[in-house]
Formats: sequence, structure tokens, C-alpha cells
Amino acid sequence: MKMKKGTLILSFFILILTLVGCKEEVHMDSKETVTFFIDSLCSGDFKSVDKVLKYPKYNKLITKDEKLKEMYSVLFAKCKVEILDIAENGNLATVNAKVNSVDLSKVEKYITANTRKILQDNNIETTGNKADDALLKETIKRIKDSSTGFKETKVNIYLEKENNQWIVTDEGELINAMEGN
Repeated sequence: MKMKKGTLILSFFILILTLVGCKEEVHMDSKETVTFFIDSLCSGDFKSVDKVLKYPKYNKLITKDEKLKEMYSVLFAKCKVEILDIAENGNLATVNAKVNSVDLSKVEKYITANTRKILQDNNIETTGNKADDALLKETIKRIKDSSTGFKETKVNIYLEKENNQWIVTDEGELINAMEGN
């Protein structure tokens, strides 16, 4: 009885190890890769972005500054990205997309015009961390405000196929558009 139980447990562990060892890598096509990339950005999951980014060490969205991370999360959550066209040419692909994002220039104009009032309302008389925090808080508030306005931008996202996997090689236009610039 003990021998059967031991053999059963051993067989179970060997089966588990075999299944784990034979796990097939998931390969996404170019559209799935871009969709994953965009969905990760819009949901504020900036670490997942690195999974399909060619140069993850240059991902400026991964920051230890929680307030800045919050601003990007709020800003990108308000974005809508529509994939218009994908042109594949061998190991390269170009994705044309339309981005609807918060018009950050309106937010910046408001903050610039009302800096003194914002600081006074928060009883801050000087520059420094408290002033920066108050201005960032107001910026996030303005981004969340539906009356801020949106702008539409058409962008290209570039991909490359490496090791049978599509990765994003140049996302600069997309990020810039999602930032409302």
C-alpha cells in the first residue's frame, strides 16, 4: 500500500515536471503584439510593456516616482488607440494607428496660467517639493476632468521579428501622442 502511494506521488511529480518542461513559448503575431503593448500602456502596466519592447532599459515609463507613475496611468487610461493598418514586410512591420488622447497642451496652459493660485490655494508660498506635488496633483485633476478636451493623432509603430517573436522597436510616436503632445 505504501509502495503504491509512493509510486503514485512520484509519477505525479514526474508528470508535472514534464508538463512544465515542455511548455511551449507563446508567439504573438504583429497585431497581437501591438494590441498587448497598447493594452498594457492604457492599463498602466508599464512592466508588461517591456515584454514586447526591444529596448526595455529605455522604458521611461518605469519610474520609482509613484506620483509620476500615477499621472501616466491616469493619462494613458483616458487614451483610445485604434489600429488602422498593419503592413508586414518580411521581419519588419509598420502599424498605422489613430490615438485619441487628452490634450495635454490645454492642461499645461491651465497650470502655467494658474500656478500662483494653485500654490496659494494649497498655502504654499515657495517652490520645492510641496509646490511640485501641488502642481502635479492639479495636473492629474485636470487630466481626469472630461472637459479638458481630446486631440486625435495618427502615428506609426514599428515592429521587428526576432527569434520568431514580434517586438516593438520604435514606439516614440505612439507614446508622444498618448502623452497628448
